[in-house]
Amino acid sequence: MIKYLSKLLSKRRVTFAGKKFPLYLDDKHEKNYFDCIYNNATDFDILIAKQFLKPGDIVLDAGANIGFSSLVFLNQGAGKVYAFEPVPHLFKRLKILSDERLAVYDSALSDIDGWADIILSETHNQGHTLNPDFTGIFPTVFGAAPKKTRVSVAKLDSVLPKVKFDFFKVDIEGSESKFLDGAKDTLNTNPPRIMMIEIYPNVFEDVHRNCCKYFAHSQRVVICPHTSALKLFSSTTIEEVLIPYIKGPPIYIYSDLDLLA
Repeated sequence: MIKYLSKLLSKRRVTFAGKKFPLYLDDKHEKNYFDCIYNNATDFDILIAKQFLKPGDIVLDAGANIGFSSLVFLNQGAGKVYAFEPVPHLFKRLKILSDERLAVYDSALSDIDGWADIILSETHNQGHTLNPDFTGIFPTVFGAAPKKTRVSVAKLDSVLPKVKFDFFKVDIEGSESKFLDGAKDTLNTNPPRIMMIEIYPNVFEDVHRNCCKYFAHSQRVVICPHTSALKLFSSTTIEEVLIPYIKGPPIYIYSDLDLLA
């Protein structure tokens, strides 16, 4: 009861990108969304969209969560966003963002069409993963006895075989290589101009090698603390060089464009 009342008291109705929806400020990520909307806080999705998204772009939002990133892309002028979120209580919130420019799917993008167990974060509403290795890497996120739920998984090539994407956002907690394998037809025939993808160090080598099959250039994204502007480094830059910058999650951009030139 106390936990329910705390959540109820933390609820705030907000308006962003023309949509009204609730945020729960007891969740650190949703508190950050609130601060982005009303206090001009720094956010990687917003900064990357402002710099690399073009008006009319067709966007894939893999790991859409409650839909804030999808709204960021629409607010920046995306022509259409295809958003995928498999966790039921998050998809329920994503679905309320009704918009003709937003198509939502209650599946995780992977390398098969079927079903899989997703392991649920215990500490906040992000971090849910299909990769059991992540429970050992982030034990405080998943707890001593991780909880699971059965979710739909699908290949991008199966769900949207004819869509020509301009921009990918991939935030799927350790399933990146499986996503790429399930999108290989799309990537071979019509790769997006920009792919922003979160890759943790334990899977980086495999995912990076897979990404390089489809893109000529890759960069690590950080934020300059003095200007709050994006700064790009080579994807192989050692961590010591990045110490002065706000690194946040390990986000990389893959493209056929040399963004460092």
